Formats: sequence, structure tokens, C-alpha cells
Amino acid sequence: MSKIIFQAPPPRASAHEIALFSANVINQINQRLEEVRLRLRETQPVKVGSVTLGLYACGRGCLTCPHLKWSIWWAHRTVKANLFRAHPIQAPLRRLHSTGDFAAGAAETRRLVEEAQRLFKVRSELAKGIGIMRRALIRAADQSEEG
Repeated sequence: MSKIIFQAPPPRASAHEIALFSANVINQINQRLEEVRLRLRETQPVKVGSVTLGLYACGRGCLTCPHLKWSIWWAHRTVKANLFRAHPIQAPLRRLHSTGDFAAGAAETRRLVEEAQRLFKVRSELAKGIGIMRRALIRAADQSEEG
């Protein structure tokens, strides 16, 4: 698994270089989140109580796609058998199990969840900055058309 090493852009970088640099970092974060998602599945048994990370695209040209969705698996009794369903959760670290079948991968699972949350926070901050720049460019284009 590759780790992302965050570096600042060059001190005298142009706005274009900063935008490309930011887009590249967001791309690396998205790739790492996918690696973390797959690794989370490997570190936990396939049973009730497993915490999973879902990455979903809203499909509207969103700057923060894919969106993170944490879930925990629960069994629901049906007429025929137990049916597993994923229930969305807000605080995955609180829901992690560290005993029984989950003990072997508990430390790595916790580290992966913490990493995913940290990466999502960094990506959100970058996307916010890009969104501000995009709105400023739209306003500048509108003003140049008026003048």
C-alpha cells in the first residue's frame, strides 16, 4: 500500500500550477481511499459488526466525489434466514470491534479508519479552495462580459 506524502507547491508557483498540483493531490487521495476501502475488507471477518467504507459518486461534476459512507453490517431475521444489511454510521471509530474474531486485525483496522478520515478532511479542504477559485473565475468571466 502506498502512502501519500503531502508537499507544498513551489513557492513561486502560478495559479495554474497550484490548480494542477491540487488536482493531482486530490487524485492521489482518491486512489489511496480506494486502497484503504479494499484493505478494510481484508482486515475484518465477514460477519456482523464489520465496519465498511463505501465510496460513492453523486454524478453531478462534484469536486468532492467520491463521497465517503461508513456502514456497519447487521443481521436481520427474515422468514427464510438471516439477511445481512449495511447500516450507515457516523462515527466508525466508536463502532470498531477488537475482541473475538476481530482481534487479529483490530489495530490495523483502527489505523485505516483514522487514515481515511484524515485523508477525507484534507481532500475536503482542497476541494473547498478549488471551489472558491472556480466561483471567482465565474464572477470574473461574468464581469468581463458586462464590460
